[in-house]
Amino acid sequence: MYYEKGFKTPEEALRRAKRLVELYFEENWKPGMDYGTVKAMYTMYGEDPVIFSDNNENVKFSAWNYAEQIAMPIVFRLELKNAPTQRIYQLIIKFVAEKHIDQKLPSTELPYLVHLSNVAMEILVAAQHSKDFNLDFALKVALLHDVMEDTSVTSEEISFIFGDAVLESVLSLTKNSNLPKEERMMDSLKRIKRKRHEVWAIKMADRITNLQPPPKDWTMKKRNEYVEEAILIYGHLHTGNPYLADRLKAMIEDYKGYDRNTFFRDPEEITAAIPEKSMGKIASMKSWKNLPINKPKRIDISLHFTDAQYSKLTRGLIPEQMEDKWFIFCEKDWLYFHRSWTGYGLFKGQLIKEGDGYLIKEFWAERDHKKYTVEDDNNDRETISFLIARGLLGIDVGDMYADKNIKSGVDSIKSWSLFGNLLFTSQGLDLSKEMRSALFGVAVGNAMGVPVEYKSREDLKINPITDMVGYGTYNLPPGTFSDDSSLTFCLAEAQVDGYDLQKAADNFIAWKDTNFWTPLGSVFDIGITTGKAIQRLKEGIQPDLAGGMEESENGNGSLMRILPLLFYIKDMPVNDRFQVIREVSSITHRHIRSVIACFYYLEFARLILEGKEKSEIYFHLQDQVISFLNSMSIDPIEISPFDRLLKQDIAKVPEDKIHSTGYVIHTLEAGIWCLLTTNSYQSAVLKAVNLGEDTDTNGAVTGGLAGLLYGFNSIPADWAGRLARRNDIEDLAIRLGLSTRR
Repeated sequence: MYYEKGFKTPEEALRRAKRLVELYFEENWKPGMDYGTVKAMYTMYGEDPVIFSDNNENVKFSAWNYAEQIAMPIVFRLELKNAPTQRIYQLIIKFVAEKHIDQKLPSTELPYLVHLSNVAMEILVAAQHSKDFNLDFALKVALLHDVMEDTSVTSEEISFIFGDAVLESVLSLTKNSNLPKEERMMDSLKRIKRKRHEVWAIKMADRITNLQPPPKDWTMKKRNEYVEEAILIYGHLHTGNPYLADRLKAMIEDYKGYDRNTFFRDPEEITAAIPEKSMGKIASMKSWKNLPINKPKRIDISLHFTDAQYSKLTRGLIPEQMEDKWFIFCEKDWLYFHRSWTGYGLFKGQLIKEGDGYLIKEFWAERDHKKYTVEDDNNDRETISFLIARGLLGIDVGDMYADKNIKSGVDSIKSWSLFGNLLFTSQGLDLSKEMRSALFGVAVGNAMGVPVEYKSREDLKINPITDMVGYGTYNLPPGTFSDDSSLTFCLAEAQVDGYDLQKAADNFIAWKDTNFWTPLGSVFDIGITTGKAIQRLKEGIQPDLAGGMEESENGNGSLMRILPLLFYIKDMPVNDRFQVIREVSSITHRHIRSVIACFYYLEFARLILEGKEKSEIYFHLQDQVISFLNSMSIDPIEISPFDRLLKQDIAKVPEDKIHSTGYVIHTLEAGIWCLLTTNSYQSAVLKAVNLGEDTDTNGAVTGGLAGLLYGFNSIPADWAGRLARRNDIEDLAIRLGLSTRR
């Protein structure tokens, strides 16, 4: 009885028993065996083991029955594993043909399989025009993308056969039928954008395939809505795959040929329909979907602006993402305020020149209850004033608004619904998802590199790391992280109840002496400079003076663990950010070169957190970092080692010129290079680890940024699932997230 052998619950015993049956299939299946053969082998293997619980007689299990149940899907899963691309296509096209067997293409007698194969064809061609494109993964998702929405296939079945990464991608492409119809597409796009770029490509391929001559029974309204959706898809996803973006744009333009009245926007507006990045652009009516106020009500107000403020007001506000909530533009001195989700116009007001400035004496608010349910004029005065101050003039009035209006969790939710990032970007927003992405990004990347630490690049060219493996250098199981992650978690713990430098130092000591935050209960790897610094901490040296100051002590030991500090410093002025980074780096590495490396890394991470694109961040930092370091009167000799990052395009540096030693400059350069030259978490981390030498730190430093950039769901589920202490890391991310909201 498994329950009596140390399992905490009958359910835990049941999960283990099922896994034992699955392992039997995995170990005994050979290519060419059908499921009947393997099932027969299992049932001939001794008597049928049965488990049950003394506390719950209803929890029973027959291994034979379970083998009967899973034989077909698990053999399918095993056939897919390591199969060539052609075989993957053959297996899955048969699977979906059976699932969609009674489904026809709309308004035709053709089987729905035609659509799925056409989407797969677009993906096959796109793969030939795309870098770092995982074709096998993309084919699986492309062929399965409608199976959850249109058939009786369950999420459990998809997960069991194809894995959680495929399931989560298919779910992102599946519209939520519980939402109002007009919200479903936007909700799906929001979820797709959290996935790897192959999923973005599949959504574009799906719409490309569907932009055929519209069915004759479609009304003009239906045709208009359909092409408008295509513009929406293009606007949100075009950066995910340039080849398919061009295809989609061309198909949208062609669509007008089926009926000129169908296409109610000029094709040149497509690229501006919903831009991925809109910072710095002047908003216009064409920048975003907008609908006029239906039932306007005039409301008195008195707002005064200088000429300089008038210039800011006329630039408007183009949302970078739907969480920004508002689109604001100025036309002929009228300000128009629209919700970004629906395009509904809620307010408008005229800027009137008076003396040496401008004023707004009155504005109009929507009173159509279907579009806007508020009827309180004072509330509307407060809302439009906040939008102008925070959204257009950049005045941080968030604290004033919060002190007056946010008294409970319900108030917080209502305020988020109204203002989104305008109110919560710099305070109060739960960042536990981002923290989860960062912590797992570091730890998974770190664990990928542990088994091959010190391996040469040449060795890894012959036998590259392609999956999470174990043993190797330290003879430890898959998913074991090293000092990089342990000290990252130690620093994160020191921020849970408010930033505490001494607590961070104490945690480092506890890690070395009592195995705090070790993966398996013991320390197996520690850098020389870090070890010496911890000894000085134990001798009573204050934390910010404990680190090594010699030029020879510029290893990557502070860079590898610095990422959690992002969530404490992200909203500070740059001088304060630098000083806090200096003291945290100095616990182990006090030389200015190590401090600058940590500063650059966290500035890159901070801009990722703001939603900026990686190449944009890279070139932006070239100006900003040099300017700031010069303003701090830092010796140019200490800035010059960063020249490849600050004065060149490191993405164009060939691999043989990228170093992967434990020197902090090498590690930082390698991490940024891997991030800029790949398009997914998986490819970035694999590229970093296969550079060789200090593989665990290269994986951690690259993985931290890639986790933030692509999100937790971009990390292969089987990698994250094998990570040591996964549940503890999840808990730490939640606790750290909650601490930022206090």
